[in-house]
Amino acid sequence: MNATILTFGSRGDVEPYLALAAGLRREGHEINLVAPWSYHEWIASFGVTPRLARFDLGQFVRELEDEAARGTNPIKRLSRMRRTFFEGLTNTLDDFLDASGDADLVIAPGSALGALDIAAARGVPAVIARPIPLSPTRDFPSFLVPFRASLGGAHNRWTERLASRLTWRSYGPPLNKWRTSRLGLRPWNSHREISAEIRERGVPTLNLHSPAVVPRPHDWDRTEHVTGYSFLEPAATWTPDKALQDFLESGPAPVCVGFGSMPLRDPEQRTRAVLEALGATGQRGLVMTGGGGALTRVDAPDTVFFAESLPFHWLFPRMAAVIHHGGAGTTAAVLRAGVPGIILPHAIDQFAWAHQIEKLGVGLRGPSLRRLDAKRLSALIAQATGEAEMRERASSKGLEIRAEDGVSRAVEVLQRYMQELKR
Repeated sequence: MNATILTFGSRGDVEPYLALAAGLRREGHEINLVAPWSYHEWIASFGVTPRLARFDLGQFVRELEDEAARGTNPIKRLSRMRRTFFEGLTNTLDDFLDASGDADLVIAPGSALGALDIAAARGVPAVIARPIPLSPTRDFPSFLVPFRASLGGAHNRWTERLASRLTWRSYGPPLNKWRTSRLGLRPWNSHREISAEIRERGVPTLNLHSPAVVPRPHDWDRTEHVTGYSFLEPAATWTPDKALQDFLESGPAPVCVGFGSMPLRDPEQRTRAVLEALGATGQRGLVMTGGGGALTRVDAPDTVFFAESLPFHWLFPRMAAVIHHGGAGTTAAVLRAGVPGIILPHAIDQFAWAHQIEKLGVGLRGPSLRRLDAKRLSALIAQATGEAEMRERASSKGLEIRAEDGVSRAVEVLQRYMQELKR
């Protein structure tokens, strides 16, 4: 198999696709992974061939937040955002098309961006792979809407249609313009038309999340595969530096706080609120300042350790709890570690993951990240670290997830699909 996988966004967005690519590589397949330049060395270290995606979505979002922080004109900012996003998306589609020249399979993320289009142009099959369950179902509301109350099957399908329309408004126009001008294909009418064609063609969708966290909906058809989390296994030789090791050994397990690539204003104020909450609960803290700049280094007591970034697989099992933004990858890593999580959601699917961990009893949903305050956070920390039942449930769920092998299952589905096409 010679496959090309498209991904873009933050490092956390790229990671599950790199894990899938590395799994395919171990089975002897040739894999190209289309990603921003800043990740190429990391990708190549796993034996996967990196191909350039000129548009860095994570950097684009950070620039928007910086402009908002400077108080630029919102109308001009929206116009520039739309123009830059359309151009960036077009470049990404071109990069995906160019990288797939020798491929006999194309794999696209999320809402199937470019998958059917490039598959038609290249005459090869397509597969959808995504860490967020996005296919329509009556079992729960769309993971792309923040309101999580389910009012029944009809309501849940309505939320999916709403999310589909909103998503289509953002990427439909540039996709159609590229599709017609670059490939000579007729334009799509809507995202629902794309979804219908995926079902009609029997295109497999790899849902890269654990069925122990989001069970497989009863109304999904046989093309929907819930394979388990796609974890990237780093080198076993990684060791912490002496300062970090000394900190961890000098007292009880700390609470980890980090908000990944979330670019927000007032990082100093937010960091001081975190330190105040840790102090009020008597907890030691490990504060992650890397990513988008939601937190920063400030003067702090010796019960707090600051780090830019650390491997989650090593770090999280050593924590008393993890406070984070609720990205799909970070949520998966906390669940696998078997420690309680506290999610302060900021955007898109993060509200759904926060709802899910609270529903499972393995963590807590807090206020949105923009509304973080020391008093509310200290109450959440006290509950997450003080409830023995929550810690036990989190530990049990971690054991369940660690027993899964999502990458191997996903690779098996892909290999079986390609074999079936040859018959």
